[in-house]
Amino acid sequence: MRDHRRSAGFALFVLDQLVLSGSLMLAFVVRNTALPFVTSTIPSSQLYYLSVELALIPLVFHLLRFYPGYGVAPAERLRRRVLATILSFMALLVWDYLAAGERSSRGTILLAFLCAMPAGVIAEAIAIRILAKFGHWGTPVILVGDSNLCRQLGTMLRRQPELGYAPVAICTDDPPLWGRRIDDIPVVGPVRICRLFARKISTCLIADGTPGAFISGSAYTRIPFKNIIWIPGAVGMASLHSQTHDLGGVLGIELKNNFRIRHHHHIKRMLDLAIAIPALL
Repeated sequence: MRDHRRSAGFALFVLDQLVLSGSLMLAFVVRNTALPFVTSTIPSSQLYYLSVELALIPLVFHLLRFYPGYGVAPAERLRRRVLATILSFMALLVWDYLAAGERSSRGTILLAFLCAMPAGVIAEAIAIRILAKFGHWGTPVILVGDSNLCRQLGTMLRRQPELGYAPVAICTDDPPLWGRRIDDIPVVGPVRICRLFARKISTCLIADGTPGAFISGSAYTRIPFKNIIWIPGAVGMASLHSQTHDLGGVLGIELKNNFRIRHHHHIKRMLDLAIAIPALL
């Protein structure tokens, strides 16, 4: 399997440019024709400057590593995109007001935001599905470590192709499995031979069945992959809003556990009902 990181990222970048341009054109038409109570119209020359400013938003997404954004769950991808879009348009509103003053096109920018927010999310989800269907999404990865955890990871990654990690081989120190296939993923041999794949594969997933045992000391530095993702033996653990911390040379992983607190759970339930009941009516 080829690494489609660059082509998939470029496709999503171009898609965002098209979505933002279309949203601006729609907002411009609505602002000038469908709202008769507005006393002034936006000149075409100002539309050009707005289009240039909106074209900078995908560059912000690129700096935030949205393209292609492998390894990010759909919920986290949605959260990041919503926050980045809101902050980008807020910055655009402030800049446009400071530059244009009373001639600022705040209404057009707000209309473009209302169009771009849902359209961008939907278009990205559809594009990822199409790219994955035609084999232009994802990067090959090799699973290294505990055989049971490698089996769980391989099954999970194959069921969720939108994550972008396609396992092509497993290296584990479990001799009975060598030469066999786990969920159609070949087990090529012990962990020490994983270095043979480093020239063609840039990403390695270390499945540490006993957290800290495999990656203790400087063992991971002897695995010559460009990108190394350490996975402790906690498949299925909620990881939304998780963060890593450097605790004086010790890796710490912070997991938000707010929903385990009773009153937070009740607040979330009330918000869900407040949104769902009016929608059903």
